[in-house]
Amino acid sequence: MLHHVVDPPRRPGPEPHPAVVFLHGRGANEHDLRGLLPALDPRLFSVSVRAPLPFPFGGGFTWYDVQEVGIPGCEQFHESLALLRDFLDKGLGHYPIDPERVYFLGFSMGAVMASTIGLTEPRRAAGIVAHSGYAPPEAPLGLHFDRGGVSGKPWLVAHGVLDVVIPVQHARETRDLLTAAGADLEYHEYPFGHWVGEESLRDVSAWLERRLGPGAPQGGRGGV
Repeated sequence: MLHHVVDPPRRPGPEPHPAVVFLHGRGANEHDLRGLLPALDPRLFSVSVRAPLPFPFGGGFTWYDVQEVGIPGCEQFHESLALLRDFLDKGLGHYPIDPERVYFLGFSMGAVMASTIGLTEPRRAAGIVAHSGYAPPEAPLGLHFDRGGVSGKPWLVAHGVLDVVIPVQHARETRDLLTAAGADLEYHEYPFGHWVGEESLRDVSAWLERRLGPGAPQGGRGGV
């Protein structure tokens, strides 16, 4: 099972809890996106998952090798996707999480993995946040997108226009794909590079609060 760490809700309500599953980018680890938690809704139970493959350049972990920007290495991609699906099947059930309120928040390569889950198995996700990533290519990777299930699915795509790691054109192509599939899409571009900025974090936080509904704290969001 994939290594992971959990953080219970900072302001817990009745069980089972709504949850966010963090999927980090290349060269990071399961602790990377936990730094966003102080800015997110305190009702969320968080599960931060470590990618399965060691990243040989600078440490950390990765989900797959990159053939070129926008095209994951097929074999490693599918191996990691199978491990992630297995974790979702067998791991989340150990925690007091509402399976109908599981949100995926991925950054960079983690956004690709989150988008893959959302596109191929949308029933698993109450919503997807894809920051600084892209939707994987369907045919080259042998994927099947469940466009019927994607229709109406809440989705937030956030990307910096100055991103030189994954250029913003990939986010725009993802936007067009999700729009054509009928997703309930919120799309934002920001004047920064390949990172989560204060403005995008505010939008992510507000988006999640709206998904969770009444009861979110007023004015209680912090920064990173």
